[in-house]
Amino acid sequence: MKQSASAFRRSGLLLMVALVSTTGCGKSASPDDLNRAREAVQSSLDAWKKGERPEALKQHVPPIQFADDDWKAGLSLVEYKVTNTDADSNLMPRCWVALSLQDKRGKRHEKQVVYNVDAKATITIARDPYY
Repeated sequence: MKQSASAFRRSGLLLMVALVSTTGCGKSASPDDLNRAREAVQSSLDAWKKGERPEALKQHVPPIQFADDDWKAGLSLVEYKVTNTDADSNLMPRCWVALSLQDKRGKRHEKQVVYNVDAKATITIARDPYY
C-alpha cells in the first residue's frame, strides 16, 4: 500500500513530537541539584538510623520535612544505600534507596524505595508511592 507524501510528513511530524516530549527538550536537572537532594536524603536517613524523630529534621539548616510511613510507624532503619540519584520528567530530583528495616519484634524487612526531593526554603522529601 502506497502512503501519500502528506501522510508520510504527518507520520514524521508525530514521531518528532513524541521524541521531543519524551526527552524533555534536552533539559536535565543540574548536578548541584542532584547532589543537594542526595545529601538531604542521606542526612534524613542518618537521623532515622540514629533513632531520631522526623520532627528533629526541622532544626536542620536548611530545614527538612521528611515523610516516610515506615519511620512514622516506628520501624528502625538498620542500613541504607542510595543506589541512584536522578530527576523525573519534571526535573524534580529523586533518590533510589535500598532500605534495611527492623520492626519491634526484630524481624528485618528489605525495601527498594524512591524519595522525591523538593529543595526549596524547606527541603521536602517524600517517598514515592509508585515505587
